[in-house]
Amino acid sequence: MSGPSSFPSLPSSLAPEDLASRYDGVCRRANTIAFESERWTTLEAEAEEWGVGAFCYHDDAVLLVCEGEEWLLPGGILEAGETPEEGARRELREETGVDADIEGLAAITTQTFVDEAEPANRFDFRFATFLATTADPTTSSEPGLDGEGIETVAWVSEIPENTFDRKLVVDLFQSVVE
Repeated sequence: MSGPSSFPSLPSSLAPEDLASRYDGVCRRANTIAFESERWTTLEAEAEEWGVGAFCYHDDAVLLVCEGEEWLLPGGILEAGETPEEGARRELREETGVDADIEGLAAITTQTFVDEAEPANRFDFRFATFLATTADPTTSSEPGLDGEGIETVAWVSEIPENTFDRKLVVDLFQSVVE
């Protein structure tokens, strides 16, 4: 994948196609996720437009974090003043202790969050998944920031069934790692 090594921070109104146009081969995805009203209200109150994360691989494994009973790629909210790449590297470091190099942008997912009791209540959230590699796969013995709920960090060579957005993770694993 090719793209700029860095570019200006994203304005919250940046269209996904504008970010995708800066890289080659970006997978574009969209889905809708319904939440119970209480959870939806919490999400809406904390809503940001962009999240960033990293599909970080080393040898024949990808790095995942476990929160509750679900595995995820490391990631979170893009902070003010950060480039998307900086945000992905920061989230990876905060959640796993791993420093990595960003290789490119793998996917942009637009998720529409819907209140299942009031389907007219909805908002879009965009998530940029970057590809990353590391020379040092050593993970933190105390993953995540206080209050994040990350219980485990693991390098895996088989994607667990209970992985959030498992299809994307499996597709990336098959195209990048295998």
